[in-house]
Amino acid sequence: MRRLLFLVLLPMISATAFGEDLEARFLASQKNLQSLQADFRQTITSPGLKQPVVSEGRFYYLAPDKLRIDYTKPEGDYFLLNGDHFESRRRGKAPVVVPLDHPSARALSSLRDVLRGTPPTEDFQKQVDRQDGVIRVVLTPATASPSMPKKIENRVDPDSLALLGMNITTPNGAGMEFLLENPRRNQTLDPAVFSPAE
Repeated sequence: MRRLLFLVLLPMISATAFGEDLEARFLASQKNLQSLQADFRQTITSPGLKQPVVSEGRFYYLAPDKLRIDYTKPEGDYFLLNGDHFESRRRGKAPVVVPLDHPSARALSSLRDVLRGTPPTEDFQKQVDRQDGVIRVVLTPATASPSMPKKIENRVDPDSLALLGMNITTPNGAGMEFLLENPRRNQTLDPAVFSPAE
């Protein structure tokens, strides 16, 4: 009976160890990340949208607290998170400073936290597994809240431990999938990329 119980528990124990080891290696890798630039594809879904909204552009991160998303589709839009300053611009309009509790600011803050190796785990339950050759780290709030994402799913390359994408689901059922392509780590970035608009 003991042997049977051990054989039943072994896969669960192995999965837990795998998850903890992976998390430690991923966070160590991210803490060595000084900069990242990549092309991206963003897909937004919502119960009120008939079709998903797909956008493309360039993504920039400079440790520890600067992140910029420049859209080429639609061209001219951007989001900038520089410390506690968050602003956005829609094509043809002036940039607007947005409060940090805005859903877009919270989504980018979560992404920035993952990139700097400090994901928001204190209020989240965590699950780590492999699916389709990719490591998934799924965070769900310990307590449901209208101000927190319903789920954050990070996808990580098992060999390089590079972040491949993030999927955020909001309490109202909307979702944002963010896929990174052609990432370039720890290359020099022009600090002007992260300057707020005048």
